[in-house]
Amino acid sequence: MTKTTALATGFAVALAAVGVQAQRVTGTAETHLAAAKAAAGTQWTALQQRVCESAIPAPPAPRAAGAGEAGRAGGGGRQAGPPPPSQWHVEPAKVFDNLYFVGMTDWSAWALTTSQGIIVIDAIFDYSVEDEVVNGLKKLGLNPADIKYVLISHAHTDHIGGAKYLRTLLDTFHGDLDLTLAAYNAGPGAVQKYNGVPPFRETQAYVTSIRTAYQRSLQD
Repeated sequence: MTKTTALATGFAVALAAVGVQAQRVTGTAETHLAAAKAAAGTQWTALQQRVCESAIPAPPAPRAAGAGEAGRAGGGGRQAGPPPPSQWHVEPAKVFDNLYFVGMTDWSAWALTTSQGIIVIDAIFDYSVEDEVVNGLKKLGLNPADIKYVLISHAHTDHIGGAKYLRTLLDTFHGDLDLTLAAYNAGPGAVQKYNGVPPFRETQAYVTSIRTAYQRSLQD
């Protein structure tokens, strides 16, 4: 498929969903959705789902019979907040000599180790980046504090959501290396709670070991 054809198909998918304002829009949401699916075919299914189906509001959850006040309050509706880890978590893995997978079940993130530090490719979601990328690097024997760059392939939420978190720790602790390392190990909440490096044996040993290695590297 040529680039021109691909662009035309993409526009057809979007226009089939929302209609053209210069024309009178007729039909129902279902008929427009069906037209969008037909225009997308099999090659542009993901685009059609993202542009069209995500714009269709989900029907309200039925109220359970005899639910009383809980039912009248809307209990049993769509879950608020991020999905549970059981729906997206996978263990990290070493793929090649210096390439590691630190992504999720359906979304990829990669870590490339270099002599200048770690390059992370895509930062997945804000709710999963700590578990998959930060903790995943630790499980692989790598140090998250060695992240030098985060490359974002494109600006979808599943690629940029976690980038802010990876920078937030340094900004939160004003570039303080010890506090940033402690936040990587124990979480930023623990550092803020204790107003310093938490009194956890593992965290203190982690900060000391990385600080020592860092000081040694400056002398070499």
